[in-house]
Amino acid sequence: MKVTLHLDSDQVPETQFTLRRHQIGLRGINEILQRLMSLAPHMDAACDGPAPA
Repeated sequence: MKVTLHLDSDQVPETQFTLRRHQIGLRGINEILQRLMSLAPHMDAACDGPAPA
């Protein structure tokens, strides 16, 4: 399964990675996808300090 994350960035508009069931099993894939879903709402929130002048 290929996972593509679309990012709000001009420098890195997207990133991809592949999950292989035969390497981590269905439970591993499910846990990774659940973790990504739990992080998604926080990605829109600013987490960096102000840019240096």
